[in-house]
Amino acid sequence: MTDPLTILLVDESKFFLAIERQFLRKTPAGVLEAENGEDALKVCRDLRPTMVFLAFKLPGIQGPEVCRRIKTDPDLQNISIIMICETNQAWQVDESRRSGCDGVLAKPLDRHKFLEIGSQFVSTIRSPRHACLIPVVIRSNRGEFRGKCLDISTGGLFLQCSEDLHEGEQFEIELSMPVQPAEVITCRGVIAWLNDKDNPFKPHFPVGFGTRFLSISEHGKTLIRNFVGGGFKPRQS
Repeated sequence: MTDPLTILLVDESKFFLAIERQFLRKTPAGVLEAENGEDALKVCRDLRPTMVFLAFKLPGIQGPEVCRRIKTDPDLQNISIIMICETNQAWQVDESRRSGCDGVLAKPLDRHKFLEIGSQFVSTIRSPRHACLIPVVIRSNRGEFRGKCLDISTGGLFLQCSEDLHEGEQFEIELSMPVQPAEVITCRGVIAWLNDKDNPFKPHFPVGFGTRFLSISEHGKTLIRNFVGGGFKPRQS
């Protein structure tokens, strides 16, 4: 058996394999690749990866059938499988879910979504995060809103906010960091994914959105890095 932090990427396209491998370059996971369904099944049987990012369309055995075979095999069923569907193909998403997969993504692939969904099963494939409750002010061309940051990393954060904002929308973020001495960080971010009530991306999170930092000062990154790593004491109330 390989290292428990091994991820298998399966796609007939070398282009998409290269993109996915690039997404994972800063993670500690070992990465394996396969370009068809038969090879993917062989790798799973021989090496037992922790997770598989599995393309829907493959030469020979298609992705959903590969998924079904893995999930019905008592020796392999604990492998987490994320199906990757073609753009705007709702029927592929439905078939993928029926195959027993653990999650679904659609092309074109977004790095943040790729790592977020993967981190639900292998926490170390994303930047270290810290659960928190930080007041946030959001300023966009539509006005000023307030929310709460529930977790944060040097790459982004999750904001609990009921305002009707949209994926891809950019805004300024003002964070009142709970460190001593008190510091306020101002940066720019973009909504990478939505957690709406009817179709939550992360069901265990409240209504809000995942935010990726677009620009943040080195000092701001240092504050967050130390906060995540426990380098600052919490501010006394």
